[in-house]
Amino acid sequence: AAKLADVAAGWPVDAARAVKDLAKADGKSLCHDSLRKRPTLPEALTTLRALLSGAQGGAGVEEAAPAPGDEAAAAAARTTGYEPSPLSVQVRGMRTSGDAQARIQDNMLLAFKTLMPRLDAVYASRSAAAPDGFEERINFWHRECGLPTELRRQLHSLRIWANAARHHDAARWRRDGPRSEGEASRLVAAVTEAIGALEG
Repeated sequence: AAKLADVAAGWPVDAARAVKDLAKADGKSLCHDSLRKRPTLPEALTTLRALLSGAQGGAGVEEAAPAPGDEAAAAAARTTGYEPSPLSVQVRGMRTSGDAQARIQDNMLLAFKTLMPRLDAVYASRSAAAPDGFEERINFWHRECGLPTELRRQLHSLRIWANAARHHDAARWRRDGPRSEGEASRLVAAVTEAIGALEG
């Protein structure tokens, strides 16, 4: 690790050692041949955040490192304030694939499921006349309630992505889905911000 430390780049020996161990070590490491001996992304993120915090005069690497036996839930709670339920941890633990597209699809389903009730609340005074189907309801909100045109377009994109994910429609996902996680994230952020503005 001492050979990796670059004084000019601000890499002290303990930080270089921690990054080296995170990448390639005998125990848990990102590059370990065994999938079971690779840390979860939240665990790796916790280590990196602890390094950053130590470099900025906060907690040191040793103080912020995950305790033995900590799982992704504990790491996520420390880094984001979010504490997943035992069921969430159980279901996440069932994932055997590192398929990025499957994670994006899961997130699009969750985003759509989370955002639509917020709009139902915004337009609650017109709920009796609102159609049941999502496509029709979005169009109704636009036509009858003043839903902004750009938000309508974005909601339809999110609806199409969620439908393709829900129905495991790989052809439609490839054709109409987001091209990257970044594109999906930008759309969700824009929709969330626009709905927040409507909520006042």
